Amino acid sequence: MTLGNSGAFSSNAYDRYQKHFGPLNQNVEIANHSFVMVNAPGLVDEDNDRAMKGVSYARWAAAMPGGPIEFVYSTGGHAGHSETPTILLTHIPLARPEGSDCGPLREKWTIHQGVGFGYQNTLSDEASEFVLQALKPSAIFSGDDHDYCGYWHTLPGSNGRTVKEVSVKSFSMAMGVKVPGFQLLSLFPASYSGKESFQDIPCFLPNQNRIYLSIYVPLVFFSLLSLLVSNFHRVKALDNSQTYWNSSGTDAMESWAEGRAYLDAGAWRATTPTSIDEQVPLRKVSEAPNEDEDDEAYSLPVPGSSARRAFARSRTCSKSWSFILWGRRRHMTLDSSCLSSVLSPFFYQDGRNPMDYRRSRAGFFRGVFRDVFDVAWPALVLFVLLAWWTFL
Repeated sequence: MTLGNSGAFSSNAYDRYQKHFGPLNQNVEIANHSFVMVNAPGLVDEDNDRAMKGVSYARWAAAMPGGPIEFVYSTGGHAGHSETPTILLTHIPLARPEGSDCGPLREKWTIHQGVGFGYQNTLSDEASEFVLQALKPSAIFSGDDHDYCGYWHTLPGSNGRTVKEVSVKSFSMAMGVKVPGFQLLSLFPASYSGKESFQDIPCFLPNQNRIYLSIYVPLVFFSLLSLLVSNFHRVKALDNSQTYWNSSGTDAMESWAEGRAYLDAGAWRATTPTSIDEQVPLRKVSEAPNEDEDDEAYSLPVPGSSARRAFARSRTCSKSWSFILWGRRRHMTLDSSCLSSVLSPFFYQDGRNPMDYRRSRAGFFRGVFRDVFDVAWPALVLFVLLAWWTFL
């Protein structure tokens, strides 16, 4: 499981892996096929120690039972001389000449030979030959490289027989590949009379960068555009309303000045009521009171706030449904304004959201910024929580 000893490596890696996946080296029979799973990092460590001591693989396997070399050596005595096809699973790819072609399905470059802190790109030439000669696999599947690579190995002592190794693509786009994927392996039963007992094919997931550029970016653009247009119309309507009320206020002041002039000229008089019930409206001196006279000319206009509330009530948004229940037709109406009035006291002290007025009076850029924040923060919080849960 490790490549060397270092405090940077978790001391619990072995126990955690065996707890969830079983032994590090396994030989499992599935559908008349033998799956040999080798602890490749452990094999690299043992092979380095063996090479430094100059010991053969047979002697090392006898002296170090339970290790990866002993597992391959003992398993090969059964798998190499059996009619059951052997499929080798190894994390580290087997050795191949530098610059070997990986085929047209690889995104970039090839698998280069290299060794560093905590990694080794391929097994050594000696270890690769030992594994191939001992197991004589019918197929090899490896990982570590994250990108697809297909390479044909020649089996030692088999008169030129070759076996294909497939380095399986990473399932995650975070591993340096644009197109994630996986390998599909189909096993045929023992009664199948064909030449091959299995088939495999790479399966590719959608291009992640293309998804971002063709879906997410346009959606972000149209979202911002809709917020800009919405705030533009809001500011324009606010300007028009201010212009209307300013002009209305000017007309009211002019009418008040004319009425004051009439009073100063003595053309109006007010009767002094002796009680509240005897109050009468202001009338001209030259005109006699008439019970049938229409007083609309002397009534004040409806205040603007009352008019706006009446207009708002006339534009109440409601939704009605009709359905049949227990043999009778039922009607249900949902009034959004009533629902808002019921819920508002639970959220705001005076039953009204103070931000509504501030938002309606905000400028263009401040309104856009607030809308973008309101739209973006739930998605950002959800993304952070999912990322934290994924990498926990």
